[in-house]
Amino acid sequence: MNILEQDIINYLSNRFFSYVKIVKEVNIEKIHNMMIKNNKLDIDNLDHEVLHYIGVHYYINKKYDEALKYFNMAIEKDNVYSMAIMGIMYQHGIYFGKNIDLAIKYFERASNKENGTAMLMLGSIYHNIGSHYDYNLALKYYVKYCNSTEDSLNEFITIDKNKIIWEDYLHEYWPNKGKISTQIFMLLLISKNRFKCDHLSWMVKGITRMIIRHLANYGLKS
Repeated sequence: MNILEQDIINYLSNRFFSYVKIVKEVNIEKIHNMMIKNNKLDIDNLDHEVLHYIGVHYYINKKYDEALKYFNMAIEKDNVYSMAIMGIMYQHGIYFGKNIDLAIKYFERASNKENGTAMLMLGSIYHNIGSHYDYNLALKYYVKYCNSTEDSLNEFITIDKNKIIWEDYLHEYWPNKGKISTQIFMLLLISKNRFKCDHLSWMVKGITRMIIRHLANYGLKS
């Protein structure tokens, strides 16, 4: 990681915004100049990464008209992170009124391109919003999230160091450790390690209990 990229990460972290890895090395300097130095970029021929981060910059500064302009340009080039942010904006009524159906539309589009945030948000909508409550869809997206999240898969190898989790969350519903689904181990590790915010950790722990109960009741196996 170079100094410019670290500057970007710090800038976003200080404003409570998650960093999305910039894949193309050439884009780091462009995004840094725009975000940190407030230099304007020539938007012709910019790829989706840069367009997304221009949108993020305007979003952070609550210039939503401009943010939407660039998010939509990034979406036209299949940027899944802009899709997810648009879903969040519609879900929570940021800038425009709440519209859960449109939120679902953007989340589904991002989810179909393997975006984990969108999967988790779809699970949350179907789990928590009464007008759209659908237990099976909630379960589908939560498990899909577990299966597609690289961070969770990487953390899976540390399960032997987290045996206390088994006692805390699993024994009540599934005493036979040998038959537990891989997805459940992933969820437990997510709830313990992935989320630092208390309310997110609490949400995933609740999800974990729900899926464990479902698997225990219906005898599903990995």
